Amino acid sequence: MKYKILALCISACFVAGCSDDNDLPPKQSVSLQAFDGAVWGMDSNYTCEDGTSGTLNKTDYNGNTTLEVTFDLQVVTNPEKCQFTFLPTQNAVDTSNGKDMSDVTYKIPTGLASASGAGITASPISTLIADTLGDAPYDESSAQEVLNSLGLGDLTTVSGISVTEFLQDVEGSLAKIKESGESELFSLISATNVVLSDTLVANPEADPADLATAANNLTATVLVSYPDYPVNDAGEEIYVEVKEVSKELDTLTDPDYDPTEPPADIVIPDPSPSNPPEEPDDPTEPPTGGTGGTGGTGGGGTGG
Repeated sequence: MKYKILALCISACFVAGCSDDNDLPPKQSVSLQAFDGAVWGMDSNYTCEDGTSGTLNKTDYNGNTTLEVTFDLQVVTNPEKCQFTFLPTQNAVDTSNGKDMSDVTYKIPTGLASASGAGITASPISTLIADTLGDAPYDESSAQEVLNSLGLGDLTTVSGISVTEFLQDVEGSLAKIKESGESELFSLISATNVVLSDTLVANPEADPADLATAANNLTATVLVSYPDYPVNDAGEEIYVEVKEVSKELDTLTDPDYDPTEPPADIVIPDPSPSNPPEEPDDPTEPPTGGTGGTGGTGGGGTGG
């Protein structure tokens, strides 16, 4: 009887392949970042061309989230065929300065993600590009047109970083620009991030072209007062909150708008000091909320 039981066990092992963890397919993954600075605690989802969809874990302290699977899924094998959306999430916060990001939506258009190991960043600029494209897939020439409309047309010429490289890794690109000494470009991108982020939140139904024009003009006005943004004349990191003033779309899209002498209804609020939340031992711990502001990379600050 014992021999029969042993024989059955051996037979079952062959049928099952005698598998252990080493015989499982290798895990595949896709990693994303919500960045304006890094946004902690955001939920996100994806929808792919093959009809698959799903959700990802909340972003960690560095704004990152990873989906890991042990089977072929288009979101990890061909992420360029998927659109990703970071959703408004209670208590989401910009870890570079403590800004409350609970009302923010960021998008990555279909075609921008890459399976080559390049980063995938959701940012205010990628969101405007996604809204501009609608159902059309990402292409670099269309993205360049959006950058032009935001006043960032010289980004690639000055930095040597391609449009796609910049969009896939905004944090790394900003760090390179800062380290290269291109302080004017660094300030322009930093201010554009915060202004565009707030403009998108404040005007969810507005035409993307109007949003680009409004953000461009409002960014220029911010830089008149704070040319070294996101730091002030004393070298202190700051942020401005412009959701309310960005609602003045008729004024901000006026062809005669002068950023150096804006109309009376365009008042830039006084900036607040950056107040980054403390990084926990476990970066996946949920944030406790923010205080409002813009983002940062290292010691200099970036984003919104």
